[in-house]
Amino acid sequence: MGRKQHFVPQFLLRNFASDPERRRISLFYLPKSKVIRGASIKDQAYKKNLYGSDQNIETYLTTVETEASVIIDKIIRTESISLKPEEEITLKHFINLQRARTPQEIAKMQTQVDKWVKIMFRHDPRFKDHLDDFDIRLTSPYHFMIAMALDITPVLFDLKVSLLKNGSAECIFIGEHPAIVTNPFLHSKKWPASLQGLGVKGTLVLLPISDRHVLALYDRRRYGLRNFERVGTLSEGDVLKLNAFQFCYTADCIYFYDSGNKINFGEYRKRTKKFRAGEKRIIQALQGIGEERTKSELVWSTSKEPPVEPKFDFIDATLFAFEERLGPTMDISREEAEWALSLHEKGGFVLPL
Repeated sequence: MGRKQHFVPQFLLRNFASDPERRRISLFYLPKSKVIRGASIKDQAYKKNLYGSDQNIETYLTTVETEASVIIDKIIRTESISLKPEEEITLKHFINLQRARTPQEIAKMQTQVDKWVKIMFRHDPRFKDHLDDFDIRLTSPYHFMIAMALDITPVLFDLKVSLLKNGSAECIFIGEHPAIVTNPFLHSKKWPASLQGLGVKGTLVLLPISDRHVLALYDRRRYGLRNFERVGTLSEGDVLKLNAFQFCYTADCIYFYDSGNKINFGEYRKRTKKFRAGEKRIIQALQGIGEERTKSELVWSTSKEPPVEPKFDFIDATLFAFEERLGPTMDISREEAEWALSLHEKGGFVLPL
C-alpha cells in the first residue's frame, strides 16, 4: 500500500471548493468528457508514492506549501500584494516547485531525455540499429526535477508579483498542471522557439489561486498592469485563454467552482485535444554550419507551443519593450545573480536527501 502524494496542493483546490466546509469540488473529467460535482478534494491530483516511499521530498514540499498557503490566503483575503522580502521569495519558490512537480512536466522531461540520448548515439555502430528497442528514463525523475527547480528559482527573483482579479462572468479553472509559463514579449517579436523559458526577456508566469484570483509573475521592464493598476483586472478574453492553457497541460481533471452548467467544456476539449495528445518537446540535430558541412552537430531542443495566443488585456508593453531589439533572450541582472549566489552559499533552498 502506497501513500497518497498530491501534485496539486490541497489548499489550492480548497480555494475552488463547492461546499462551505471546502472539502468538495466540481471537476471535468477529460477521458470521458464528464462533469462530476461534489468530488472529495483529498482524492484529487495525487499518485501513490509519487515522490518516493521515503517521504523526504513529500515532507519538503509540505513545508513549502504550508508557508505559501499563509501568504496566498492573505493575498486573497486582502485582495492586495504587500509582501515582505522573505515572503516574496517563498511565494516564487512555491510557484516554481508547482511548475516542476507535476506528472505532466515529468513526462515531458522523460521524453526529452530519451530523444536527446538517442540522437547523440544514432551514428554509433554499437547502438544505431537498436535505438527503437528500448526507452531511456531517469530512475528518480522527481528528485531530479525538484533539485533543478531549487537551482532555477533565483531567476524568478527579478519578476514582479501582482494579483489579477476576475472582472468577467467566466469561471476560472485550475488544472493538474496549474502554473503556466508564457511570453507575450517574445511572441510579439516573432521569436521562433519556445515561449516557456524562465529567466528570459518577457517571462510571464500565471497561477490560479482561487475561482476569482490569479497570481502573475512578470518581467517589469517589459510589462506593466494596464492603466497602472495596483491590482490587475482579467477580461473575459483573458479568462478564456487562461482556462485554455489549463486544458492544454491537463491529462485527466479540470477543477472549477460552481455547477459548470454554463461552461462549454466540449469546446475547450476539442480546441486543445491535438496538443494534449502530441509530443510536447521538439528536438532537432543541425548539421554543417557554414559553407563546408562537417561531422559536428548542434542538438537543439524547444517546447511545442499550445494553441493559445499569449496576448492579454490585463498588461501593456512598456515603451522600452516596443523599441527593444531582440538580441540575446536571457535576462537576469548582475544584482539578482549575486543575490541568488549569496542565498545558495547561505544554504537556502536545500532539499533533504
